[in-house]
Parts: sequence; C-alpha cells; structure tokens
Amino acid sequence: MVFFIEESVNKVYSLKLRISKRTVFNYLKWMKKRGARIIYSKESNSYLYEKEVVFVITFIKPEVKTLIDKFKENE
Repeated sequence: MVFFIEESVNKVYSLKLRISKRTVFNYLKWMKKRGARIIYSKESNSYLYEKEVVFVITFIKPEVKTLIDKFKENE
C-alpha cells in the first residue's frame, strides 16, 4: 500500500486503493498501533516504513477464535 499527498488540494490518496483521507489515516494509525514504524517523508511527500514489516490478516471461524483465546489464557 503506498500513500502520497497531493499538495495542491491537500488530500491524501492511495495509489492502488481509491479510499478517503480518513481511511488512509485510520490504516496508518492501525498499523502503528501494531508495531509498524511509519514515518512521513517531506522529500518524497509520502509515508514510508522506517523498518520493513509484514502484516498478515485473516478471517477465522468463531470456534477457532475461542480456541486461540483459551490458548492465550494459558500462556
């Protein structure tokens, strides 16, 4: 996912996803909360990963989540 700011209209766009400015900032906030080191570069006028990260997002059945939660309780 690559984000950039178009200074003339001061709106944030995604190059690959057609999403709103609010959505971009929500994604950035979500990623930072989970450990992504994201910085804003004035030089390239974009948000960059300070350190490479990998996010894996999946959907699971409620039964599987229950098992995961039980496992976490026992750690």
